[in-house]
Amino acid sequence: MTALRPDLAAIAAAVPHGARVLDVGCGDGALLAALRAEKGVDGRGIELSGANVAAAV
Repeated sequence: MTALRPDLAAIAAAVPHGARVLDVGCGDGALLAALRAEKGVDGRGIELSGANVAAAV
């Protein structure tokens, strides 16, 4: 899996391949991007910070 912060790596390890994921407070989307690339998840993220949304897209 791509290099993630330790807390996000622990979450990613618990997500099964092909899972559906809703990440509330997804920040810049790093976790969802890694999960999509490495585990083929169907993921959606919700983020309130405009700066984080801009970084994610």
